[in-house]
Amino acid sequence: MNMLSTTALTADVSQVANPIIEDDFDFASISSSALLVYVSISSWTGKIEAKRVSEEVSQQHNAEDGVTQTFKKLFGKRDKHLFAIQQHITATRTLFKNSTSPWSDNGQRLVTTKAYFNLMKEMTGMRDKFWELVEDFLTEYNNKIIDMQARMGSLFNMDEYPTVDELRSYYDFKLEDTPLMPVGDWRLDVNADALQSAKDRYAQMFSDRSKRLCLIYGSVCTSHWLICQNVWTMKRQVRQKNTTPNQQRQTHTVF
Repeated sequence: MNMLSTTALTADVSQVANPIIEDDFDFASISSSALLVYVSISSWTGKIEAKRVSEEVSQQHNAEDGVTQTFKKLFGKRDKHLFAIQQHITATRTLFKNSTSPWSDNGQRLVTTKAYFNLMKEMTGMRDKFWELVEDFLTEYNNKIIDMQARMGSLFNMDEYPTVDELRSYYDFKLEDTPLMPVGDWRLDVNADALQSAKDRYAQMFSDRSKRLCLIYGSVCTSHWLICQNVWTMKRQVRQKNTTPNQQRQTHTVF
């Protein structure tokens, strides 16, 4: 039987292939793979500072003016229409935040081009639902005022309630998208030399690691072969020791 040689099991480090990084490989830039999106939502809370009540509370407790501040909920503890609008706004902002990444201090956030269309579809649906909830509230607005006149007693003040047209102007839902300009932002101003340098460093790092792995693999294989060779030798010696001269002439040892 032919014996394996240690040279056949030793890794040839010079044959390690470099990582596949072609010279014309184009690193994807942020400006080509992402966009900026912006959402701004405004609404009316239905709360107003009751200055006259605040002054009366201060006088009752012999306190200075400005020590107390009282707010009135113009439609009671929890109006179902106002509550539905606020819940929807919270859900919209949560969706937008979870689907994007921070980018600037003015509210613009980053979304990948892959996720962009799905995000815009969802946000457009949220915007349509927002205006639907607002219109439901405005439709019932005047009836709500009449109801609150009986519920608020002497705290009711008609001048504190805006008109329907004024109230509609308090609501807004802006959804904007902007392409990333590849200039004017240090996060995007990465020139070709920097990209080539990063590519070279990656190739060198990959090559060094591959060589180390091959050296380790070759060493393990060589050690394994040497152990096997020693076992075979010991096995042969034991057989020869326990075999009579007559048996040795008639028996062929198979390794």
